[in-house]
Amino acid sequence: MHVRLVVSAAALALGMAGPAVTSAANSVTLTPVGSVLKVGKPAIVPYQDGGKPKIKGTIQITPQSIVKGSIKDFANIKLDAAQKTATPYYMKVLTKNVGKTVLAGTRPDLYLNGVDDRGQSQSSIIFFGDFARCSEGKVPKVIKPGQSYETCQAFLIARGGSIVGAVWSEYDPKHPDKTNINWKR
Repeated sequence: MHVRLVVSAAALALGMAGPAVTSAANSVTLTPVGSVLKVGKPAIVPYQDGGKPKIKGTIQITPQSIVKGSIKDFANIKLDAAQKTATPYYMKVLTKNVGKTVLAGTRPDLYLNGVDDRGQSQSSIIFFGDFARCSEGKVPKVIKPGQSYETCQAFLIARGGSIVGAVWSEYDPKHPDKTNINWKR
């Protein structure tokens, strides 16, 4: 079996917690931008995918756990020299549609990133094929209101680093000094 992967990273600024916000459209309490939660605690966030037409909804996203793996997990995957020295981490993610909109052809869980011990946002690895150690499970093509699914995100962290949390990138123009929702282990 041949599996291909892609790894990327971006910078992150951590925020501070603020008051809850209620969304009248969905009658749910949104987690405010700037919140810092413990891994395992859910956040309710507005969701808009990047496709056309743009699908908007409200989801509950929970990074349930973050565990360190072994590079031996990648024994059947072709890695370059730098990737062979990296440390894998796996984040189990639960996503639930808590809004009233049917979310079709979209993957809200992929908007959640890992955060490394250097404070940098890390995108998960994209596999083309199956990776048994961190299976995506069955992701529905249509996520109806009330429906949830569980996935696993894999990360390869260079130079002895580690994944210590997660981030949902969010911006609220009413609170420009606070960005994102963060989780820490």
